[in-house]
Amino acid sequence: MLLLFLLALGDCTVCGAALKDRANYCTSCGAPRNSDEAEAAYLRARECASRGDFAEARRELDHALLLQPFRKDYVLERGRIRLAAATTEEDWKASIEDFARVLRLDPKHVEARLGRSQALISFGRTRGAEGIPLLNAALVHLEDAVELDPHHARAWLFLGQLLMDLGNLDHAVGALDRAVALDPSGPHYLARARARADLRLLRDALDDAEAAVRLLPKEIEPRMVRASLRSIPEAIADYSEVLRLRPTHFEAWLRRGQLHLRVERHAEAVADLTRALQLRTEDADALMARGHAQHGLRNFDAAIADWRRALELQPAVRIQLLPWIEEAKKSRGGP
Repeated sequence: MLLLFLLALGDCTVCGAALKDRANYCTSCGAPRNSDEAEAAYLRARECASRGDFAEARRELDHALLLQPFRKDYVLERGRIRLAAATTEEDWKASIEDFARVLRLDPKHVEARLGRSQALISFGRTRGAEGIPLLNAALVHLEDAVELDPHHARAWLFLGQLLMDLGNLDHAVGALDRAVALDPSGPHYLARARARADLRLLRDALDDAEAAVRLLPKEIEPRMVRASLRSIPEAIADYSEVLRLRPTHFEAWLRRGQLHLRVERHAEAVADLTRALQLRTEDADALMARGHAQHGLRNFDAAIADWRRALELQPAVRIQLLPWIEEAKKSRGGP
């Protein structure tokens, strides 16, 4: 009786198309006659993913796809979840294949092109020089995506970010101009601020960073970018706000300490750089800067110790550090 019920005539519960007599699947969208169980699994998967439980989300989607193997949205979501949780080559390749599967079903699927591009980029960045062909393949997908849908702001954002990574800054700014025009949101202004800063368009970059801070007042990165473009007192204020929001932000401690050093606030510099080194004990930049601050306080032994440790960590700065160490020895007196 159950089998007869499942094969009864009616409309597809997914797309509404009329089902053909005794067909197990809708010939329009590929859904089986009874899609309720699969849809419930799909919704559970999205809920699991929203709380970061990617393993359970993957299991739910596998179940949904067992019931409805031709549902593009299910395959797309599994690709996204695999990408979000990817840590191994197998993970990235599985994600890339899910997006490719959607594109085989629908070559003009823009979201699948975006997903596959991000998976290729993420995987490519783990492979050094061997990853360049993967980045180039991602570039093709993104160029296709903006051609298929010129009004897709996120496609222009991804294209601009990848062009930045590839060093094509002029075209990156052009792509990000389109993203901002289509959607003047914080992430789009922030990405363009970075690209303009790399092009030394500093006034324009600062305007974008200001817009990103206004739109994302509780986010860290807009303030970090804005700080890099402002005067020393303003930058110190930005780093201080970042540290209020996130007291364990290593780079903010480092940058604020370096700025204190530049204006010869040596005690403040030592305090900030010590906090930075508590978070990242073997950072040569922090050690070199703290050595200078200690030297400014005439703590010559401490300065020498920091510089020697920095030299152990980063032998390439030997030519720079050895004269500082010798000068500190002379100022201290003794061997």
